[in-house]
Amino acid sequence: MLPRRINVFEITPDGEIVWDFANPYKTNGESHGHPVLNPQVCRAQAVSYEWGPEGTPHAEKAITAPLLSQFRSPAAK
Repeated sequence: MLPRRINVFEITPDGEIVWDFANPYKTNGESHGHPVLNPQVCRAQAVSYEWGPEGTPHAEKAITAPLLSQFRSPAAK
């Protein structure tokens, strides 16, 4: 079963993962002292690092693609 989190990702036509963003806000968590009950992401767009203000922290981490046999919604039958 996959952990409950919100991810946004880009995949090439060949099935390679280009990038994967994991929303840091979890359901029933807290952000800046306020409760986060529904951490939805309504829109995402990839941009270059140069687009952000100078000094903005960023990181690149290698990810491993999940086995397709295990990559499904817990509600799927």
